[in-house]
Amino acid sequence: MKTYARLKNLGVPALKVRRFAHTIKGEPVDRATAILDLQPSPTCQALSKLLKSAIANAQNNNGLAPEYLFVSNVFVDQGPTMKRIHPRARGRAYRIFKRSSHVTIELDLKQGAAEKIAAAKVAEEKPKRKSRAAAQKSKDAKESKE
Repeated sequence: MKTYARLKNLGVPALKVRRFAHTIKGEPVDRATAILDLQPSPTCQALSKLLKSAIANAQNNNGLAPEYLFVSNVFVDQGPTMKRIHPRARGRAYRIFKRSSHVTIELDLKQGAAEKIAAAKVAEEKPKRKSRAAAQKSKDAKESKE
């Protein structure tokens, strides 16, 4: 089961974000958060926050435990570019492009985790209690046999 989290209009160019995004691709969630938290870059802080959001989505929306998740894919796309003008000599103007990016983190279950989760749910289910009438009937049946 895949879970997503998206960050739009991150004020960092896509090339700079991809540099850090490729380091967490394919890693387990706990290792990926450790990698991003140890990097001093502000880009990593934004990616770490997005990864924690994806983990929260998996827990709250799909009921998945973080120990069964890994980062299956990280998409970094180019966002809108703001165009600014920098004045130069002799009345000229140079263009400055302030690029942004859109980031999507995709989490998926580790192999074999689906079976573990299903087994845990089966073990977690309690047997249903008998109704009072059914309990009374079984009690009466036992007494009549004696």
